[in-house]
Amino acid sequence: MNEVYQFLALVLGVWFACFIQSHRLFYKFRAKYPEIAQRDIPRAFETCEHPEKLLYFLRRDSRELLRNDPELWSLRQQVKFLAILSIIIPPVAIAYLLRSVIS
Repeated sequence: MNEVYQFLALVLGVWFACFIQSHRLFYKFRAKYPEIAQRDIPRAFETCEHPEKLLYFLRRDSRELLRNDPELWSLRQQVKFLAILSIIIPPVAIAYLLRSVIS
């Protein structure tokens, strides 16, 4: 049972870190490039959550713009890494836990 809590903490930690970093990236981008944010990101200046506020930064369209800004590029790389981890870790953790229960 202790392993379940460890994996749960790991998954929640990665998700929380991805959430925080993606928000930091979005708000810094919106402050530096308000015209581009208004044009390319739906509901960029509304308080509601929208998946496009994260997905925009994972697209190729934003890559060239963000490469010119070292701070935003670093945040994009962190968000991309955390997003990949948030997809990979849950199934791996479930498979490990199922393997340990079956054995």
